[in-house]
Amino acid sequence: MDDRRAWVATRKGLFELQRLGLAWRVARTSFAGEPVSMVLPPDAQGRMLAALNLGHFGVKMHASDDAGATWREVAVPT
Repeated sequence: MDDRRAWVATRKGLFELQRLGLAWRVARTSFAGEPVSMVLPPDAQGRMLAALNLGHFGVKMHASDDAGATWREVAVPT
């Protein structure tokens, strides 16, 4: 089985796509309905970063240590 993955940041959330043979499917959705403006795919340890542009509240940074299974808010770099 081909284990290719892609992450798509949209105004409607963050989507993890998984390739199965010749087809792609949505494997996981994070931040449903929230505008995700940037995502860094997992590094060798599985750490990911995502930025959500929440308009009036500004940009909020979230981190995941398990390749996107769970997320926690972290401080935005100054």
